[in-house]
Amino acid sequence: MEQQWRLGEFVIEQYEDGMFGWCQYGKFYPDKEEVDILWGKAFIEEDCNVLLLTPWKVHDTSDQFKTLDEVSQFLNTLPQWDKTIYFLKRGDIGHTGLVVCNTLDPASNEVHDKIMPKLGFVKAHSGG
Repeated sequence: MEQQWRLGEFVIEQYEDGMFGWCQYGKFYPDKEEVDILWGKAFIEEDCNVLLLTPWKVHDTSDQFKTLDEVSQFLNTLPQWDKTIYFLKRGDIGHTGLVVCNTLDPASNEVHDKIMPKLGFVKAHSGG
């Protein structure tokens, strides 16, 4: 691994080959004591200034952290992600939304409506 950044609850990693990935530590299953890790790929869509986080591909027990406090302390040592203005986490059940990296707030409707079609997303319309 070449470098790591913090992006809210995510760790963004860049590898020696220039590729990106993301991981998230947490207790995702209430019956487990261990800290879990989810991992997926990430890509920068430079035309839109967006970091795309794919749905997670790997789920495992962390061998690095035993508690969520340790995770929080680790996240606080990482520099804030500053390579893109926005990020988009593609949900594992299809839900997704454009987020401003430095505030972690949802992008405005105007920005969302401008960028999402460029990324291949079509606005769903309710019946009627």
